Amino acid sequence: MAPPKKKTRAKRKDMTYECGEELTGAAGPARKPVAGAKQAQTQAQARKDLTADVEKTVDNYVDAMISLGIEGLRKQYKEQLANYRAPDEKYKFTAFEANPDKNRYLDVVCLDETRVRLTMDVPPSTDYIHANWVKFEGHDKVFIATQGPLDNTIEDFWRMVFQEGCPNIVNLTKCIEDGKVKSSQYWPLDPGAFQSFGKMFVNTKKVESDGKFLIYTVEVLPEGCSNSNIVKVIHMTSWPDRGLPMSGRHVLRLIRQVNGDKLDNGPVVMHCSAGIGRTGTIILIDVILRRLFRGKEIDMVDMFKQLRNQRASCIQVEGQYLFVVISVLDYIKHRKFREVRKIGNNLVDDPNSYNTVDHRMNSVVTRNGSNACCLNDA
Repeated sequence: MAPPKKKTRAKRKDMTYECGEELTGAAGPARKPVAGAKQAQTQAQARKDLTADVEKTVDNYVDAMISLGIEGLRKQYKEQLANYRAPDEKYKFTAFEANPDKNRYLDVVCLDETRVRLTMDVPPSTDYIHANWVKFEGHDKVFIATQGPLDNTIEDFWRMVFQEGCPNIVNLTKCIEDGKVKSSQYWPLDPGAFQSFGKMFVNTKKVESDGKFLIYTVEVLPEGCSNSNIVKVIHMTSWPDRGLPMSGRHVLRLIRQVNGDKLDNGPVVMHCSAGIGRTGTIILIDVILRRLFRGKEIDMVDMFKQLRNQRASCIQVEGQYLFVVISVLDYIKHRKFREVRKIGNNLVDDPNSYNTVDHRMNSVVTRNGSNACCLNDA
């Protein structure tokens, strides 16, 4: 089958942090420790690059997290966040209930108020896809959090990507993990390969490797359309099932890859298996960093609730919440904006800190076992 004729849309404007502080430090080789006066000089220069508002905001955040400590953060999650859900008037999911064959997990609901509605080549009765808009006030980055596509929803998935002009898809899961199917394979893996999913045509143009993730440049073309979209599928394969990456630097590199892309400033599609655990973790890290370096104060509890008000069940377990905080502090420390002192049991400065959180997270999963289907997405 020969690919249909098409016209490819031109690349669009850059995606950068307005504050000018991109995640460049996290993507490069780790810096060697700097001792004494030279360390102080490096830190002082980094602080000169910050506005007074940003410097104060970063200091306030670091001080607040150090004051809480690991046990304080665990208590905060357990008492205020673990069981939080959107208010009753927002916690409605009639479309989810009406389309059981399009849902990967029966206990991971898709909220009506924020769900993405398919409008391209579908009647209103079939506008459902298990995907939600995630937006934060005063924050220009927009996300679509979704589940890993099922075989029968791949066409809808690509229809959504094309319809919303999404330049990037961030895939945080393998198709099979721990012997269980987590997502269908929804794009051709080999350069030059193409595949039709219903009325959506997908052609893989290029495959690149960036260490801990693969980057697929794909062309998406609906049947009967002459203009295609170029989309990047960024596939992170180093986030283990029911665990965490060995280092938050891998996550920061992933965020930098998305933020530094030159395709568009359109919505970023983010998914794992259920689209709530790994997905919610990445979104919250990105939003916190963007807010911090624009001089906006961070209220962790409020931001967590905003996230769950839009995508139900996001950030499922304590370990993911701790990972968010540690990754942000690690970035601040790595960029030498602020000397980050030890927090809790040496958790930030200890090279095994991520393993410590991973162990705690796995213990939570083990305690809950199969009682929560969504924990399979951790």
